[in-house]
Amino acid sequence: MDKKRLRGLFTSTIIVIVLLAIDQVTKLLVDAYLMPLGTSYPIWEGVFHLTSVHNKGAAFGMLSDSFILLVSSRIIASLLILYLIIRYQDRWHRVLRLCLLAILAGALGNLIDQLAFGYVRDMFDFRLINFAVFNVADSYITVGAIAMAIFILFTPEGDLIMERLSSSKKEKAGGGLDGEDGPVDCDKGNRLDTGDGTQKEDAGDRGYGEMDH
Repeated sequence: MDKKRLRGLFTSTIIVIVLLAIDQVTKLLVDAYLMPLGTSYPIWEGVFHLTSVHNKGAAFGMLSDSFILLVSSRIIASLLILYLIIRYQDRWHRVLRLCLLAILAGALGNLIDQLAFGYVRDMFDFRLINFAVFNVADSYITVGAIAMAIFILFTPEGDLIMERLSSSKKEKAGGGLDGEDGPVDCDKGNRLDTGDGTQKEDAGDRGYGEMDH
């Protein structure tokens, strides 16, 4: 493994550790200052409170009666995301990598609670819309997933990612990458001459590669 790849993995690890630390510190503060269970402190009366809640389910209280399923799904999700980050370290756009790291940190933060206590400590209570009480880890997962979807669906780089996936399916099905405009390098964006009269994409570094670029 080359030094650049190691630097990228090291940076990713630090990001996850920092995000995890923020999540766990907020939960420790809840344990210290919002007890007994159910204690609520209004930040904006009737709109946003800090409320001590123990959630035995997944994010926002889902699947509260399935402890083994919850733990198993969180472990599998964490391992899958970790595999994707490491396996395709050089191919992820930095925005997508940050989204995956946020989702991973959120999954690990709640997994730690589930394994240590049998429940997850929640505290953010939006009462204006009667929303489920949630925590920092839930926020990581939600924001990471939404940001990833927006990036893939509404940016030029996202179009290249979809093109890459489509090309991979065609290759597996016996098709090819070559069309009227020649092969496409999905990490790039402009057209380059391929030497046979066709062109291919190349826009230089558009955010792919190492995190510390």
